[in-house]
Amino acid sequence: MGRTSDYGNGLYKQMEEVMARLDCVEKSSSREINHLNDRIGLLEKENADLKKENLLLLNDNARLKSIINNDSSNTSNPPSTDQKGGKPANTFSGREKTGRKAGGQSGHKDTTLTKSEAEAKTRNRKCRHEIKHTGNTDNKK
Repeated sequence: MGRTSDYGNGLYKQMEEVMARLDCVEKSSSREINHLNDRIGLLEKENADLKKENLLLLNDNARLKSIINNDSSNTSNPPSTDQKGGKPANTFSGREKTGRKAGGQSGHKDTTLTKSEAEAKTRNRKCRHEIKHTGNTDNKK
């Protein structure tokens, strides 16, 4: 009979240990659930605030679009008040392409003076060299 009572006491101690572990798990789970519920509350409040802000921005966007879309065709404003830039400018050019590159063509005689030629003309008084001041002539840089 001593063996069965030891066996019963052993089972009882094991059950007490399991119950103690379950109590710890329950407390831990309860703390985590409370933390998550608080977090859900904060997120729901933030979500509500963002929905209000989104609604304000949508209304403002619709108001601004209606202002932009007003022109002389759908209001009593004269055509001179229409915003420019809606249609691209007429870019058609009647000039036919020649196939040549832009700029100076090969074989064309240059007419630019060299530095030595310009200095020679200045020395011979064929052209004058002047420095003209424009704008503010105070001794400021």
